[in-house]
Amino acid sequence: MSVIKIRDESGEFVDIPVIKGEKGENGPSNVLTIGSVTSGDTASATITGESPNQVLNLVLPKGDKGDTGAQGEDGIPGTSGQDGADGVSPNISVKVNNATQYILTITDADDSFDTPNLKGQNGADGQDGVDGTSVLVIEATDENNALTLSSQNPNNIYFWEE
Repeated sequence: MSVIKIRDESGEFVDIPVIKGEKGENGPSNVLTIGSVTSGDTASATITGESPNQVLNLVLPKGDKGDTGAQGEDGIPGTSGQDGADGVSPNISVKVNNATQYILTITDADDSFDTPNLKGQNGADGQDGVDGTSVLVIEATDENNALTLSSQNPNNIYFWEE
């Protein structure tokens, strides 16, 4: 017989006999199912429920991005969809066009509406441009004559008849 020693109220050790009973019957097998699997910063697991039916819930941190996988095989083509109804082109007309307003009316099969004013205010006048150079068009006697004259005065245009 086995004993366990414990202290009594006076501090003395007392032997307590260990009584071993007979082996009991096996209990039901535990059924553990996966519950939620979520992403989080720290990995964790919890088991909820009572034996023999319990649920394992997991929190898993996101791992590093893996390599690109191989190209998969082409899937089976799907069936063609049903033809849609023909569309209707809208009618666009000018409602107002004057110095300060440009408004369009747009009409489709269901409704008609006017655009807001599409014309803005006139901008400020720009700066005057640089004065241009006058060009003379002069008939030369031949191609060589035109080349000679254009090297002397490149601002003119020379032509000849062949």
